Amino acid sequence: MPLPRKQIFTLAEISRRWGVTVHDLGCYAIEDALVLSTVVNGVDAEVGQHVQGADGESFRASHGRRRLAGVHHLFGFDVWPVFKGANAVILRFRPEDADTYIEIEEPAEGIEIGLADLVVTRAERDRFEAEHGLNGAAAATPAALRAGPRAGPGAPVRHDWDGFWIAVCKHIHDNGWPETQAALVRNLMDWLSTNSDAAPDESTVKKKVSRLWRTGVGA
Repeated sequence: MPLPRKQIFTLAEISRRWGVTVHDLGCYAIEDALVLSTVVNGVDAEVGQHVQGADGESFRASHGRRRLAGVHHLFGFDVWPVFKGANAVILRFRPEDADTYIEIEEPAEGIEIGLADLVVTRAERDRFEAEHGLNGAAAATPAALRAGPRAGPGAPVRHDWDGFWIAVCKHIHDNGWPETQAALVRNLMDWLSTNSDAAPDESTVKKKVSRLWRTGVGA
């Protein structure tokens, strides 16, 4: 009888399969091109939904507390410290539906994870390979791709954002965190002018970088 197919893979396994570095996987994660996960057991979390009231204001409607076990997805910015050689403290999980939330209540200080705790699920691996035509996978139709903040069906990609985020990670890895956001933007504009036929304007780059800067991971 053949062995069962495993459903999760380490980052080392994925990096070998795709011919990229583990650091590259972290860059894909913060751009939301790849969803990383971890395995937990005995974590209590509040789950609920973001609801818009009649006055247009948004509020959270709790569905109660649940004890979590198994594979749970993570937000890329939450795990970025791991790719800088530190551990990451996780206070929430990434839900399947964008209008819901999963926030850790116990342990109150969250859970600490390192590089060895991060995994990629088989479903996410296959989705990424189909989206990018890796390992002989046919390009997936837009309807088959995971819903997320990506270009719409048939929309051309104007800029090499995957390459952009790899450049961000490489710059920080090689040179350390810059003193100012403006310095980082200038370095990236130089990279884009050299490596892109149609570089985005500086305000677009600043908006991209500001999300990372606000996390305080350079502090």
